[in-house]
This record gives sequence, structure tokens and C-alpha cells, in this order.
Amino acid sequence: MSSATQLMLPDQGTTMRARLPLPGAATTYTFFLNDCPSDGSYTVINSTSGCFGSSWHVITEDHTPGDVNGYMMLVNASFNPGDFYVDTVRGLCASTTYDQCMGGQCIVTPFLQR
Repeated sequence: MSSATQLMLPDQGTTMRARLPLPGAATTYTFFLNDCPSDGSYTVINSTSGCFGSSWHVITEDHTPGDVNGYMMLVNASFNPGDFYVDTVRGLCASTTYDQCMGGQCIVTPFLQR
């Protein structure tokens, strides 16, 4: 089993996009509807529990505490190195400073990371 990474996406914060795959250009990973994606797959969820015999940490909510409608991209990394999410930001203004932020977390329990 490969590592898993939690990635919060700006448009995954409402139930309107819940459980839907990301646009095709955003990832080459396969969308997985269940809560625990297989290797090289991802899902869009608001919590995790009991994945792979409880070998992953339980995540009770996305990165925003108390946001019951918050969703995140949960990626189960592929054994082949590569990009799991790529996007282009459009409509930026010249001579303006922008701050981009991404949150990530390894959710495989320490026992399996040895």
C-alpha cells in the first residue's frame, strides 16, 4: 500500500461538489467513489474512518474546524511517481502579490511508514 495525502481544494467546500470527480485536466488519478481510494486513486470526502483495516489515521473533518460541509481530496498515491493534482490560475492582475496555500497530511499510521 502506498502513502496517502490529504489535499484541500478551494471548490470542494460545499455539498454541491461533494462526491464528484475533479475536472479531467486536474488529475490523472482515477476517481474512486468509496471512502478509501485504492493505489493511484482519489476521492472527495469530508472525513475518513477505518481505511485499510484502520491502517490510516481517522480524519473527522477537513482542515476548517467546525465546517461540517467541508470537503477534501483524499489521494492514495500511486507507486509510480508523478503529479496527482495540477491546475492553472487564470485572471490574475499584473503588479499584484498573491499568496497560494495548500494543506497536506500523511494519514498512513506511523507503523506502516517504517
